Amino acid sequence: MTRTSLFALCAPLLLALASAGSITVINTSPSLGQPTALFSVTLKGNNGKYVCSENGAAQMNCNRGVMSYWEMFTLQVLEKKDSTILVTLEGNNGRYVSSGDGRTRMTCYRDQVGESEIFALQMLEEKALKKGSMIQVTLKGNNGRYVSSEDGRTGMNCNRDQVGKSEIFAMEILNELHMA
Repeated sequence: MTRTSLFALCAPLLLALASAGSITVINTSPSLGQPTALFSVTLKGNNGKYVCSENGAAQMNCNRGVMSYWEMFTLQVLEKKDSTILVTLEGNNGRYVSSGDGRTRMTCYRDQVGESEIFALQMLEEKALKKGSMIQVTLKGNNGRYVSSEDGRTGMNCNRDQVGKSEIFAMEILNELHMA
C-alpha cells in the first residue's frame, strides 16, 4: 500500500479520533506552544490551479487542475494576531512545507518545524475559518517575503516583496478540527 492510499484511508479516522480527544496532535515548534486549531485545506493560485506538494519529491507547484491527496494540506494555527495567523502547512506525506528562506524553491519535505516552515497567513477578507469557507489569503515566510504561485509556470517561491496576482491564493477549508 502506498503512503498516499494509507493517508486516504486513515485521514477520516484520525480526524474523528482527534475531535473525540482520543489522540493528541504534537506541535514541534515549542516556542509557539500547542496549535489552537487544525484545518484540512487546499490552495488555488490566480491561474485557477491547485498548489501541489509533489509528495515531497520535488519543488512545489501550482499547476494541478484537479484536487487529490497531493493538493491537500493540514493547516496548523499556531498563533493569531488580528487578521494575521501564524501557521504551518503539512502535506499528505506528513512533512512540512518550507519557504526555503526565499533562496530556493518551496518544498514539502521537512520533518520538523523550524523558522522556514512557519508562515504568516493574511486573510484578505473577513470570513470565519470553518468548513466550506473559501478565503482569499496571502502567505508570508520568515524572510518577510510573500509566497508566489509563479502562475504555475515553474516551482513556487517565497521571494516577493509585494503582493500581486500571483501572491494571492484561494484557500478552501475542507474540514476543521479545533484543538483548544
